[in-house]
Amino acid sequence: MRITSLHIENFRSIKSLDVELGETTVFIGPNNAGKTAILDAVRIALTRRWGQRGTSFTEYDIHLATENSDPKSSPGVAIELRAEEAQAGEWPEAIQQALDEIVQTDPVTGRNSITLNVSWAWSAAAAAFEPAWAVLNAARQPLVAGSARRINLERFWQYVPVFYLNALRDADDEFSSRSQFWGRLLKAMVIPKELESRVQRVLDLVNKKLLRADPRLTQIANTLSGATRVAARDRDGEVDLRLLPLKSWDLLSKAEIILRNEPDCSWLPLQRHGQGVQSLSVIFPFSSFVEHLLAELYEVESVPVLALEEPETHLHPQAARSLWAHVSKLSGQKIITTHSPYFVQHVPFRDLRLVRLAATGTEIRWLPASFSAKVPHAAALDAAVAGSGGLLTYERASTLLTVKGKLPEALYRQLLAAYGTHADRAVIHGVLRDLRERSLLFMPDDELHALETFARRIRGVKIQRINTPQFLLVKLIRFRRLVAIRQPCQGLFRG
Repeated sequence: MRITSLHIENFRSIKSLDVELGETTVFIGPNNAGKTAILDAVRIALTRRWGQRGTSFTEYDIHLATENSDPKSSPGVAIELRAEEAQAGEWPEAIQQALDEIVQTDPVTGRNSITLNVSWAWSAAAAAFEPAWAVLNAARQPLVAGSARRINLERFWQYVPVFYLNALRDADDEFSSRSQFWGRLLKAMVIPKELESRVQRVLDLVNKKLLRADPRLTQIANTLSGATRVAARDRDGEVDLRLLPLKSWDLLSKAEIILRNEPDCSWLPLQRHGQGVQSLSVIFPFSSFVEHLLAELYEVESVPVLALEEPETHLHPQAARSLWAHVSKLSGQKIITTHSPYFVQHVPFRDLRLVRLAATGTEIRWLPASFSAKVPHAAALDAAVAGSGGLLTYERASTLLTVKGKLPEALYRQLLAAYGTHADRAVIHGVLRDLRERSLLFMPDDELHALETFARRIRGVKIQRINTPQFLLVKLIRFRRLVAIRQPCQGLFRG
């Protein structure tokens, strides 16, 4: 199970936003465009503390039209996550049984889905901001009765746990015994009792030999024994010096990473290496921690959501290029933000989401494989969908019409004719016309693959001198000489 789409309203720089999420989704764009807000929206919506003793929201998280707007008069923050099968029967039987009360099954396609909505708004009755959650049906209405029990939310969290790693990574903190990742891994280590006893004997023996190596250490220990006599009212006590940890678990708490860059280099603690190596090293224990925690606390069928902020931090361009191959192989669904043109060099174009801040708030552009619009059901629509050869799908419960690729002229006119006598004909025709125009921006996989190859040859050097939207647009226009995609290029980053 993975999150397939995200809807956000009134959250920080976001007024209203819809975005599709894949197995790996990479958000690119300038600072303060809204990339971190998107990661935080996912993290907050999936936090296991939701609605208990407050949430992670504050008044500053509410999107306001002007600086004088009152957060209390806002409709509040709303975040909607949708998990959906790519094909019918994809989810294991264990998931369908555990989440039976909130799973929605499309009667036509047979695909299962779950839509979770979390919100945070001012309550005049309670005189406070209050959180709320609901699981929605296909018509985006809250489920009631047994489906609204919190146990269903708890079970949903079990199958889509979220783990967040922000850009401000410090190896000293992340590899300390107090770290939520490294520290927890060390505490979870299980040492066989026989081995623990042997380690204890060795520690005691080596400690005594070190003390005997210099008489001054023994003298210090004898002098300090006077403190025990004072504290214990002249009763004899003992003082010993530990040059090594007292217990085996103390030894584990002192564990540290040492490495060398080349076979002939010296071994050095991680903290003595450069910031790039330190930052990169944090990512891999993070992955190990996730795998450990999944095995310890979650279900076999659980798929983690990894929210990674700027994994390329402090890395050399060549290292940033190779990092994608490692990050993309991490288990689970990855949602990533980055500023590096080198990191995105090998990211498939369909996995990229271009984020920018417009006058109306955060906007996102990408190269979708399908296009959707909401239109009411009509009898003639079923015939058009059935005769489209799989190009069209229609979900009657949500009234969502989807075209997978470009909408041909003949099929477009058939859709228009399906609503020729409808009372809202003019409005529906406008929706269909917009759907048709958006579908013309579709790029087939073979053309997209050729474009990716072309972009990698350029190696992204000029991206530092112009902003990302301009860079991609320029490259797309240049690429039209290889494939006939001039019209899609002109409208790809419109607005």
